[in-house]
Amino acid sequence: MLNTNKWITHITALRNYVARTGTSRVPRHHVEPTEFGDVKLGAWVSYVRHRQRKGHLTTEQASELSTLPAWSWGPLPAGRTSNPDRDRQIRARFATGASLQAIANDFGLTRQRIH
Repeated sequence: MLNTNKWITHITALRNYVARTGTSRVPRHHVEPTEFGDVKLGAWVSYVRHRQRKGHLTTEQASELSTLPAWSWGPLPAGRTSNPDRDRQIRARFATGASLQAIANDFGLTRQRIH
């Protein structure tokens, strides 16, 4: 089981991230600032997924994560490598000033794939 104080700090950071971005799809290297210092949120999300696969999360912890928007227990799918129509739409959205995160959320991809 995860340390209770650490869990509260990290789940709060994740909820803040979700409130700001609208999704729980956290980039692997994302660091979220909190009142208690910076939280390596992307690494923590990977860690709790690993803990779940090993059966080390409580039912309450797993339920709490499962209720978050776009939460996934497995690795996120890479998506198709080539989709000309989607690529045109992405370029058009980017040209209008949309952020990488907003475009990624709309297309169900990572910011890295959009970039």
